[in-house]
Amino acid sequence: MDVEKSKFGENNIYICSYAILEELKKFVATCEEDPSILLKPEFSFFKDFIESFGGKVKKDKMGYEKMKSEDSTEEKTDEEEDEEEEEEEEEEEEEEEEEEEQDDPVELELIKEETEECPPLAPIIEGELSEEQIEEICKLKEEAVNLVEDKKYEEALEKYNKIISFGNPSAMIYTKRASILLNLKRPKACIRDCTEALNLNIDSANAYKIRAKAYRYLGKWEFAHADMEQGQKIDYDENLWDMQKLIQEKYKKIYERRRYKINKEEDKQILKIKKNHSNMKRVKNTVVKFSAFDLSSKQSLINFYKSLNREYICGEIHNNLILNPDPKSSFLYFEHRQNEIILGFKDTNNELYQKLIKIKDSYIFDEPQTKADQDIGNLIKDIKNYSYIQGGALITFHKQLLKNYVALQIQKFKEIQDK
Repeated sequence: MDVEKSKFGENNIYICSYAILEELKKFVATCEEDPSILLKPEFSFFKDFIESFGGKVKKDKMGYEKMKSEDSTEEKTDEEEDEEEEEEEEEEEEEEEEEEEQDDPVELELIKEETEECPPLAPIIEGELSEEQIEEICKLKEEAVNLVEDKKYEEALEKYNKIISFGNPSAMIYTKRASILLNLKRPKACIRDCTEALNLNIDSANAYKIRAKAYRYLGKWEFAHADMEQGQKIDYDENLWDMQKLIQEKYKKIYERRRYKINKEEDKQILKIKKNHSNMKRVKNTVVKFSAFDLSSKQSLINFYKSLNREYICGEIHNNLILNPDPKSSFLYFEHRQNEIILGFKDTNNELYQKLIKIKDSYIFDEPQTKADQDIGNLIKDIKNYSYIQGGALITFHKQLLKNYVALQIQKFKEIQDK
């Protein structure tokens, strides 16, 4: 490469020739047109360089993310494929979020939630208000109404603050102060007062409507929709139709996006279950069947041990529930928990279940047992005549003790073979 080197202080600076710089520009232009080219293995160094500065190279499903290196002959494992699928799904979700319509604060006249404290609520008082206090409140109400008509909201707010300070205010008083607070662009305080009004009167249509307006101006469309629908249901106001229509449109878009994501997640789960069942069918044809606690077969014990470690022997069908691939087996599934292994039996009329019941009973009542039965009895934590399958049963084992026990039995086979 035609490179000229010069030194400035302690730093080495490499100055490429004009021809090389032109080639580099062409390469960058090509990458801008098709970023997926950076996913080819030979350009991984450049992709890493971009990401080290916080950049991100998006995957193109039709591009190179699924291409192997030209020198590679290895097939991808199921884990690698799952990881790639998860990465693709994450990128798709990010792209969907970016594409989601954002509210225009100016166009929708949205306002930010205020930082100032809400005006005080009424004090708790005992007894009724005096006649003098009631007269004073009536006078303040009249003054407040006149001030609102003159759009002197700050002064009107002071009047209602004083009215509420007497105690025992009605839901209507809180609602009127909430309306003033909304005019003063204080939606947080407005919502608080409306909520207080509804605590006093759950059927206050005005409280619902005013709170809906406050949520609308904050861009909280779901809350706005719930309150507007309830308020209009109690007392319909045709003057609110335009605002109600806007709220309904915004709510509908949110609902549709959420429904789409839920449907997508459900589809993913269905595909996962189908894939697990497919894997399980494939395993059934290649793995030797096993019986739990079959101490006469080394292979059976090995397969049992693999199932305890969630290896390929069983097909995972739902989170920690793993189906037994042998339809003739006495038990249907394993359930892995943090410190337990649960065997789910089809019914209680089978040799293995009856044997474990007998061992556990003898263990509990300290009856004479063989050393082998004592060891198994120590593993059993609980037995219940209940299962996800009617007529079945559940046997719970200490997880680590069970693993250690099976591993020990396998080791015994090895020791016998080595002799």
